[in-house]
Amino acid sequence: MEIHLADENSSESLGTASLRVLAFLILTVLLTVLIVLQQRGSGAFLAEFSATHEREADHYLSGLLVADLLTSRPVEPLAFVREFALHFPASGEGWPGLYGLVAGVWFAVLSPATPAALLLPAVLAALLVVSAGWVVASWQGPILGVAVGAVLLALPLMREATIVLTLDLPVALLAFWAALAFGRFLRTGRRRWAALFAGLSAAALFSGPAAPALALLPPLVVAAGRRWPVFRMPAFWWAWGIVLLAAATVLSIGLPGGAGAAPLPTVADHLAPDRIWEAARHAGALLHGELGPVLLTLAGIGALFAVARAGRREAASEGPLALAILVLASFATLCLAPRAGAPFATLPLVSPLLVLAAIGAMGLFGLLTTGWTTVASLMVAMVLLLFAMPALLLPVHKPATGMDNVAQVFLAKDAANPLLLVGADAAGEGALVAAVAQRDRKRSSFVVRGSQALATIGADGERVVTAADLMHRLEELGIAFVAVDTSPPAQRLTHNRLLREAIAAFPDRFVRIAGYPRDDGTGEARLYALAGQSGKVLDKAAVRERLRRAGQGLQEVSAPDAVRRGAAPAAAAPAAAMPEQPAAPAPTPAAAEPHAAPSAGETRP
Repeated sequence: MEIHLADENSSESLGTASLRVLAFLILTVLLTVLIVLQQRGSGAFLAEFSATHEREADHYLSGLLVADLLTSRPVEPLAFVREFALHFPASGEGWPGLYGLVAGVWFAVLSPATPAALLLPAVLAALLVVSAGWVVASWQGPILGVAVGAVLLALPLMREATIVLTLDLPVALLAFWAALAFGRFLRTGRRRWAALFAGLSAAALFSGPAAPALALLPPLVVAAGRRWPVFRMPAFWWAWGIVLLAAATVLSIGLPGGAGAAPLPTVADHLAPDRIWEAARHAGALLHGELGPVLLTLAGIGALFAVARAGRREAASEGPLALAILVLASFATLCLAPRAGAPFATLPLVSPLLVLAAIGAMGLFGLLTTGWTTVASLMVAMVLLLFAMPALLLPVHKPATGMDNVAQVFLAKDAANPLLLVGADAAGEGALVAAVAQRDRKRSSFVVRGSQALATIGADGERVVTAADLMHRLEELGIAFVAVDTSPPAQRLTHNRLLREAIAAFPDRFVRIAGYPRDDGTGEARLYALAGQSGKVLDKAAVRERLRRAGQGLQEVSAPDAVRRGAAPAAAAPAAAMPEQPAAPAPTPAAAEPHAAPSAGETRP
């Protein structure tokens, strides 16, 4: 049994290869333009970060932090990160990963404005769609390639992923490319494909929490394809070793994305059959809702064809086999380490499943007839497009929450004490933190999350159970402005209800400045000023110390619990000065008026 070492592209000239690359890039640019138009139509340019996805603001803040580091004068990085987190805190602990670094460079080169930030997921989605269509076109013909790309772009999950900053989209792209690279290595035995697989897999592992499945890919593909001689190739072992090392590194320091990734369960939890079954049912239900039973059935048939053809050593069978194993490994990862509350957890499975669905449908036609390839391609393309039509009927909209308007009014005050507390749910808090960070280029404001500063049990052990207790906590922290989200999800939280009670109980202390209704009609974002606080000169050193103390009340854990869970101590190194960025244009006068809202054609800066 020997490995087929194909002398690929030996007859293809440099000019032909260049034309292929140019065609790929042109298609990517065209699709990017189409996706940007979809983003604009969905209201994403007017909406806040985290308007629909809780962790989106954290990803934006990670990129903004990196951009500030790149454009500022030399500073001590750790102290700079601590200072940035005091001004604009994220919702949980974690490290930005490779995606945060890429986003930071993107913001530094282009702009941290919302349209520029959303251009990054638009490009990533376009690359994924073109890649899926390209490989199907090379395996099954251009007609099916166009159909697969159109179906993938029409799926609501993909359209939703283009209007938010999420880690699952870059992971889906890198994992798809990595599987194809390993399939090419299996076909040719060339070291460059092994190196490409190792590099793409490591990049995916350092980008998001869904990528550990790539560590299972090499041995499973070799076993499924019965390519046992591959185990004698050094390139296989050092490539797989790099992936295992990257996986071990990521798991030891924590998954990228922080609180967005579920903590690794214990061994007993891994082996609990009821837990695995429940996670499998949940992931299967998500895929069933996204693709439907027909496309999933065709994908399963395509996976069987891929394994059978690879076992018979048919030409170009290694790529489909690698994609089939990628789906299996990714699904197993979701079953063993489910990610509750992660709306895009199944995104890395969607594009391989659509490719396998096309292969499965063509394989079924091949069982019926050996000719009429073009007719079969047209029939399969029509079937795929027909079953994707209902997906187009599902609207994708990103509603504005009013927090961006609140941020504009707050910054327009240019108060001596720019200490703002936000009372909302995690998504609302992130939306306001990101909006202020985006617009405050001087980095002089402090945004305080109510979930941290107004915990039921504070850092000093005092309980906040009444409106008077909460008022005392606000005075202790020196809060000058308060933003309140009146939507039901926010008001279900105890500290937000107490905040509303304090506003009603002390009307002379809270001066309402503005209120902006949410686009979904569930409430509004209101901005209040605390009487006598906004004019006080801010003692930044005292503010930093108070915020660090308030941060100990996060998630209502005691100090020993925080130590056992690895929380950082309150005493931090001396803060690095925040760099002053180029001043942004002042908000328009309309933005400072109560109930003012952007016009239909206006985009956020």
